[in-house]
Amino acid sequence: MVCSSCGLDNDPSATFCARCNATLGSRSVPFHEEPAFEEPTFAYAQPRRFSSPLPLIAAGVVLLLLVVVIGVVIASRDPDPVAGPGPGPGPVPTTTDPVPTTDPTTDSTTPPTTSPAPEPTANPQEQAAVIDAILDRSVASRGKLNAAIKAVGGCDRITSALADMREVGVERRQQISEVEAADLSGLAGGETLRSALTTALGHSLDADEHFVAWAEPAVAGDCADSSSRSAAWARGQSSSDLAQAAKKQFVAAWNPVATPLGFAKRTNKNI
Repeated sequence: MVCSSCGLDNDPSATFCARCNATLGSRSVPFHEEPAFEEPTFAYAQPRRFSSPLPLIAAGVVLLLLVVVIGVVIASRDPDPVAGPGPGPGPVPTTTDPVPTTDPTTDSTTPPTTSPAPEPTANPQEQAAVIDAILDRSVASRGKLNAAIKAVGGCDRITSALADMREVGVERRQQISEVEAADLSGLAGGETLRSALTTALGHSLDADEHFVAWAEPAVAGDCADSSSRSAAWARGQSSSDLAQAAKKQFVAAWNPVATPLGFAKRTNKNI
């Protein structure tokens, strides 16, 4: 039965309209009365909703990006020589093994650095032996000088005696150079020993040069004393006295160090 109010076709057995609840069949509309206009309402079945594919697409894109990021991170790290193929995208299983960390500044291809070899420990015995040998040579130079002075004083073999004096000067310079270059780091008071011996040998060198000046006029056959020869002799004696004083200072520092190492005790006369 059609409702006269809303036009809905109702069940014939219904008494009221299913839409507007108007009484069916008892209301008639006068011919001259125009019903008010209402927007017709049609009954229709609720359309079936289909789930949108967009969430699935978005989830797939996110998963794909996650796989790419994981791949880039793994590729940027050093390969594990014992690791098998990596698992596909999915949840990472929890393990009890600690994850090794890689220092980005460490290059696995860089060969391990080796520590420099330690410097050899200073050997006091060897260092003292170097100085003791120089002292022996100094004694020999002094003996050569004294023999040359005696020869010139007696106006005998003056030429060879003068050559010996000059040779002693060369030997003194070499001895001083060796003392200055010697490693005395293993000896107690090593620098004190170096300074005292260098000073003593320096005064001995000065004495040698003054005695050369004293002997040179005698080469021409003039063995008589002159003022110039006397002055040179006096300077030689003065330098020799300074050398003896410096040698005493040296042996005072040298003997306590050298004798415990097995070297002979020295005096200023046997340097």
